[in-house]
Amino acid sequence: MQKAYLHLIQYAINCGAIVDVDDGGDQDEIHRGCTFAQAKEAVESVDVSTITVYTGTDKTNFEVALEYGQQPEETIYDYSVTDFSALWEAVYY
Repeated sequence: MQKAYLHLIQYAINCGAIVDVDDGGDQDEIHRGCTFAQAKEAVESVDVSTITVYTGTDKTNFEVALEYGQQPEETIYDYSVTDFSALWEAVYY
């Protein structure tokens, strides 16, 4: 099974959504309008980050934590309940 955050990023981009990543690092940098590679790099550069997906009028936040030995679906530990998150959850799980 693909890691949840990677599946989410690809799914969002395939849906035509805008993907932002807040890397939560010392600089608290927000990477806006990311490609798959940019979003993956930003998430993997820190232990905890937030992926924000914009679809039409929906804004959905996904909280990501990367820890050694996690199961793939455990990388996203919390997210907003929106139409987009419900669709992603149905496809991923």
